[in-house]
Amino acid sequence: MKAIPVYLGVSALADSAIVLKFICDVQEADIYAVCRILNHDILLGFRKLGVECPFPQLDVHSS
Repeated sequence: MKAIPVYLGVSALADSAIVLKFICDVQEADIYAVCRILNHDILLGFRKLGVECPFPQLDVHSS
């Protein structure tokens, strides 16, 4: 990363997700690596704060 990522806000509210938007100046060759690093760091930050990340879930009931 050439600079610290900038948080732009909530991009979307989905069924099981809140999509956050960030921008960051990076080398073109590093776009995907930086995205993975940013996702990893955000996940660790949420875990540290006790925030659980949503995941799709299906409940099946049989009679």
